[in-house]
Amino acid sequence: MRGLVALAKRQSGWVVATASLAAVGGMWIAGYGAEGADTPAPKAASVAAAPPGPCLQGAGDLGDTYYAGIGNGGYDVSHYDLNLKYNPDTKWLDGKATITASATQHLCRFNLDLRGLTVSSVKVDGVSASFVRDGRELIITPPTPLLPSTGFVVEVLYAGEPGPAPRDPDGFLDGWNYTEYGAYTSTPPQGADTWYPNNNTTNDKAAFTFTVTVPADRQVMSNGILVSNTINEAAGTSTWVWDAPDPMATYLATLQIGKYTIQRYTTPGGLPIINGIRPDQLTAQAQARLDTIPAILDFFGEKFGPYPFVASGAIVDRVDAGYQMEQQTRPIFTSANGLSALAHELAHQWWGDSVAWRRARDVWLSEGFATFAAWMWTENTGGITAKQAFLNSYNRTGTFWNNTVFDPGVVNQYQSATVYQRGAQTLQALRQRIGDEKFFNTLRAFHSTFKGSVAETQDFVAIAQRESGEDLRDFFKQWLYTPGKPAEPYCYCTSTPGNVGGTVPATLALTLGTATFEPFTPGVEKEYTASTTATVTSTAADAKLSVSEPGNMTNGAFSLPEPLRIEFSKSTWTGPVSNDVVTVTAKQRIKPTDALRTGTYSKTVTFSLSTTQP
Repeated sequence: MRGLVALAKRQSGWVVATASLAAVGGMWIAGYGAEGADTPAPKAASVAAAPPGPCLQGAGDLGDTYYAGIGNGGYDVSHYDLNLKYNPDTKWLDGKATITASATQHLCRFNLDLRGLTVSSVKVDGVSASFVRDGRELIITPPTPLLPSTGFVVEVLYAGEPGPAPRDPDGFLDGWNYTEYGAYTSTPPQGADTWYPNNNTTNDKAAFTFTVTVPADRQVMSNGILVSNTINEAAGTSTWVWDAPDPMATYLATLQIGKYTIQRYTTPGGLPIINGIRPDQLTAQAQARLDTIPAILDFFGEKFGPYPFVASGAIVDRVDAGYQMEQQTRPIFTSANGLSALAHELAHQWWGDSVAWRRARDVWLSEGFATFAAWMWTENTGGITAKQAFLNSYNRTGTFWNNTVFDPGVVNQYQSATVYQRGAQTLQALRQRIGDEKFFNTLRAFHSTFKGSVAETQDFVAIAQRESGEDLRDFFKQWLYTPGKPAEPYCYCTSTPGNVGGTVPATLALTLGTATFEPFTPGVEKEYTASTTATVTSTAADAKLSVSEPGNMTNGAFSLPEPLRIEFSKSTWTGPVSNDVVTVTAKQRIKPTDALRTGTYSKTVTFSLSTTQP
C-alpha cells in the first residue's frame, strides 16, 4: 500500500482512482465494465479524485498548557532510526535520524523538535530540503508539498554536545546528562529533543531502532531487544544495535552509555530480561531485587492484563538525576539504592508507558497508578496492605490536601503528596467502593482499550462507570477535582471491630557485651578504642539509652590519669523497637607522661534504658 500511494503522490499531485481502489483490495480497469454491462463513459479526472487544497504549515505546538512548544501537527511518525556516535571524553555526539512518517495534512512545511544541536543537512524522501531553526523548532520545507495520507521519510544529520540536561519547571533534570563513564538520558516529559529530533509528544508514539557507536571499553543500554554488538578493533569502537518495535512515546526512549555488567535471561513465560548494572552497584541486595523482576511482572500481569512489551529489565548506574525513571521496557535507577522503587517503575510499563497520558495535566494516570501498584506488591510480599497504606495517607493533615489530582499545575506535576499519594488513594477508595472484581475488571479494561496509545482522566472515569454499573461522578469529583480532604463517606474504609485481641506487656530490655582494649604502651601518646554492642528492646512510645559517668579505670590502688569515655551510635528511639543493635565505643587516652602499673585496668560502667512515655 505505501508504494502505491507514494507513486500516486509523484503524479503531479493527483491520486488516480486505480491506486485508491487497489489500496482497499478492489480493482478497476479502464475500458471494462461489469459483466454484461455496457462500457462506462470516460469520467473527468476531477471526478475520480480532486486535487488537494492549498498546502499548510504543520502546527509547531500541540497546545499542552504545561509545556508550551512541544509536539507538532500535520504528520504521524511510525519509526525512528537513530544512528549515533558518542565520545565520552569530548562529550560530542554525531547523529543521523531517519524518521518514517505519514502526512495527515497537505503540508508545505512541518516541524520537528530539537534543542541545541547543530543541524548540517535535512532530506525528505532522499532529496535535500531547506530548513530553519526557531528555538526548539526545526522547521523543514520539503522540495514538494506532502499530500495527506502519504508516507515520507526525513533524514536529519546533526552534531554537538547534547548536555548537560536543562531543568523543568518542577526542578528536575530533563534530557541528556553525564556519568563518570559516559552518559544517560532521562527525559520526562519533554527532554527527548535534547539528543534527537522528534515529534515530542505522547500523542505520536512510534517504534525505534538505535545503532550506537562508542569506545570499545564502553557498553550501551537502551530500550527493547539487543540485536547485536560488534567491535571494530582497528577503530577501537563497539557498535550496539537495539530494536524497540512497540509504540513508544519520545520521552521514554533511553540511551545509557557506560560500563555495565549485562545480564540476559528469559523468564519461565518466555519474556527476555536484559539488565545493565554498573559493576560497583551490583551488590548482593541489588541482585536480590533484580531477581524479583519476573515475579513482579507476573503479579501485575494478573492484575492489569498481559505485559505489553517485547522485553523487560533494568539499568543501574550512578547518576545525579535525583529520581528513578520508567523508560519503556528498561527502567533506569540512579544507584543500587534506587532499586527499592523497582515495583513502582515496572508498574509504569502498563501505566504511563503502554497507556500514556494525553496531556500533562493527566499525569496521575501514570504516577498515581504506579504508586497504587507498588502498594499492592508490598502487600503481596508480606508488607503492609494496600488498605493500610491508604489509611496512612488518608489520616495525614496539613498542606497534603491543598491541591487537586487532576491538573495539579506544572510545578506540582510530580508532587508526591498529590499526584502520587492522593492519586493512589483514589484507586484504593474506588476499589473499596465497587469491590475487587469490578475494580480489577476496570483496570484491565482500561489497559486493553488504550494499550499502545494515550488516555485522559475522563476515559478512565467512563470505563469505571461502565464496569461498575454505578454513577461515580460525585466520587471522582471529590477525589480528583476538588482540593481538600474527601469526607469519610468517600473513604469507604470504616470497619467494625472484631473480637480478636492481644496485649503486649511493658518491656524495656538491654543486653550488653564486653569491650576490651588492646594493651596500653607506656610512654606513647595514643587514644585507644574498643567497641561492643548493646541490644535494645522497648515497647514504649519513647526510649533513651544513657551511661553513668565512667570515671577513671583502675588497677588496684592505681588509676589512669585520663577518664574513660563512652559513645553510642544511637541513644534515642521515638517508638517501639525490637532487638535494635547499638554500637558502644569506649575510648581511653594515654599520654607520654602517664605512669602505668603492670596489670589490668578496668572499670564497671552502668548503662540505663529509660522511658517517659510507657
